[in-house]
Amino acid sequence: MPDMQFTFLLEEDDNGGYSARCLELKGVYGQGNTEEEALKDVQTALDLALDFYLKNKYPVPFRKIIQVKRDVQIETTFL
Repeated sequence: MPDMQFTFLLEEDDNGGYSARCLELKGVYGQGNTEEEALKDVQTALDLALDFYLKNKYPVPFRKIIQVKRDVQIETTFL
């Protein structure tokens, strides 16, 4: 199997804890109380998803990621 690279987006949840998702594969998510737990959980989900695709000889449904950078100006006011 060729080397594959995956990108994870890690976010802090509003109610505490963290969530992570794989940007290249839809439906691959993880969560945890810490950043490390969320990343470990999403890695497990990725491993399970890849194992499923490869064992069943399904093509891995990669999503193409396009990086866009924009400069944004935000005006702030303090009360």
